[in-house]
Amino acid sequence: MNIFKLFLEPTGERKRSYEQVRQEQAALGGVDFAAFDALPREDFRLPVEGAELACAFLPAIPPNKPDAHPRCIIRVHGHSQNMQISVRFIKAFMDMGYAALIYDHRAFGRSTGTRCTLGKQEAFDLSRVIDWAKARLGDDCIIGLHGESMGAITSMLCLGIDRRIDFAVIDAGAACFGDAVGYLTRNMLGFSIQPLIPLAEQYVRRKYGLCFSDIRPIDAVRESDVPLLFFHSTGDMDIYVSQSEQLFAAARNPLSRLEIFEGPEHCQSHSSDPPRYERIEKEFVRAVEATLSACNAVMV
Repeated sequence: MNIFKLFLEPTGERKRSYEQVRQEQAALGGVDFAAFDALPREDFRLPVEGAELACAFLPAIPPNKPDAHPRCIIRVHGHSQNMQISVRFIKAFMDMGYAALIYDHRAFGRSTGTRCTLGKQEAFDLSRVIDWAKARLGDDCIIGLHGESMGAITSMLCLGIDRRIDFAVIDAGAACFGDAVGYLTRNMLGFSIQPLIPLAEQYVRRKYGLCFSDIRPIDAVRESDVPLLFFHSTGDMDIYVSQSEQLFAAARNPLSRLEIFEGPEHCQSHSSDPPRYERIEKEFVRAVEATLSACNAVMV
C-alpha cells in the first residue's frame, strides 16, 4: 500500500521544489518568470487547522478604480506541485485587472504539514484563503478560483462549504476521486489494481481517516449555482475527460462551459495552446462579470 503513501504523505518527486517547478514550466514555454518576479508582491503565511500555508498576494495592476468592485483570482495548484506553477495561470486574470492570490497546499511547497487529504481538508484551507482575500480587499470583492487536478477537486469541494465564490475555472478535475484512483494508480504502476480498491479503501481509512469514494466534487457542483468553466484534454490518462463531461452535465448555472483540448496530457491544456485557453477564460469571466453587474443594478 506504499503507493497511497505517495499521495497522502508526499515526498521527493511528489513534493517538487520551487526550482523544479520553475524549470519544468519554463521548458514547456508560455510563462515569464522574470516578469512575475518584477511584480509587486506580498509574501505571507496563513495559519490553518494543523498547518501553515505559504502564500503570495499580488495587487491588481493598475489598481481597481475607486468605484469598481475589487476582484481577486485565487489559484489552487495540483498534487506534487506548488505555487510556482500558478504563475502560468494568473497572468490572464491580472491582465483583466484582477489581484492574484497564490499559495502552497498543506504538505507541499513551503507550507507546513506532512499529510495531504486530496482536497478534503484543503477545501477548508481554501476557505481560509478566501477569508484573507475578503479581509484585505473588502466584502464586496469578486472572488474567482482557478484549480487544476487536485486543485480543481479542492475548488469544487469548497463550493459546498463557502458561498462567497463568484466563479471557478476547473481544469482536469475529477467528479469522484474513487472513480479516478484506479487509473491514476494504473499509470503509476503499469497495471490495474482495480480489484484491490476496496481493500485499499479500508487501509487508507484505517491509517489516514480518509475514504477515496467520499471525495465527490460532483455533489458540490450539483448543489451550486456558481458559473463553472471546465477544461480538459482528450490525452489525459490520469483523470479521463469523461470526468469533466459528468461535472459539466451536473453544473446548474447557464454560463457554465466545457472546453476540450484534443491531445494534450494531464494538465497540459494551457501549455498546448495558451492563446485559445486564455481567450476562453476571458470570454467566460466577462460574461460572469456582466451578470454580476446586472444583478447588482437590480438590487440597487
